[in-house]
Amino acid sequence: MVTTFNEPHFLEYVLCGLAKQTIRAAQIVVADDGSNPGCRDVVQRWSSHLPITLVWQPDNGFRASRIRNLAILKATGDHLIFIDGDCLVPDNFIESHQKLAQPGWVVTGGRQLLDRTRSSEILDAHDFSHTRRWFRGLKFLGLPLGFIRDLTPRRWRLVRTCNVGLLKSDLVAVSGFDERYRGWGREDSDLVVRLLHLGCRIRNGRFASCVLHFWHEKHSRAQLSSNEKMFKETLVDDTTVVAHKSVLRCLW
Repeated sequence: MVTTFNEPHFLEYVLCGLAKQTIRAAQIVVADDGSNPGCRDVVQRWSSHLPITLVWQPDNGFRASRIRNLAILKATGDHLIFIDGDCLVPDNFIESHQKLAQPGWVVTGGRQLLDRTRSSEILDAHDFSHTRRWFRGLKFLGLPLGFIRDLTPRRWRLVRTCNVGLLKSDLVAVSGFDERYRGWGREDSDLVVRLLHLGCRIRNGRFASCVLHFWHEKHSRAQLSSNEKMFKETLVDDTTVVAHKSVLRCLW
């Protein structure tokens, strides 16, 4: 599942990486939070090569929670992997997630941030043929850490939805993302804490499943303080298992 907004140049590279996977995705849901036609055009170009489902909603500010919930409704598989539309994936990305997947566990992968110069070099090259050279370094070694991955099963701070995998049934059990979160920040942490309240655990997938994150200007933090306030309520109250507002709650 790929979340995007008005970044067709990034999305092109993301879909290229997904086309080269050692285990082919059964479905790729592009969750578009109100982009202009550019992202739709990219999806249409790749639709003959990849099993893509596009889910779009009108632009009414940063509503990542809602568009992800709408995308979950369209997902046909039992195991979902979330990435952002500005993240490059190595060719073993899906395979690595599948090896770590297990019922009741949230697998959180790593990310390597690209600086502005390196991001520009990749984008300006327009070269999709030699992508393996981008994924060098310790984070992409694929280390077999075994039981060490499960030593911090409640460390919610590890999890970012730019790289996370879990069962669809676990998402449905907590009604997905809480759509009261508007603007950037804490909607992913809120989801993870509610999953922990439900009884799920966190498996650390770093050094096995990692993405490259393109540099871009930071999103507005204008809503962060109100989002923080909501999140603190979830953090201390283990009765808030079901999201207060979610299309999954009404339509599932």
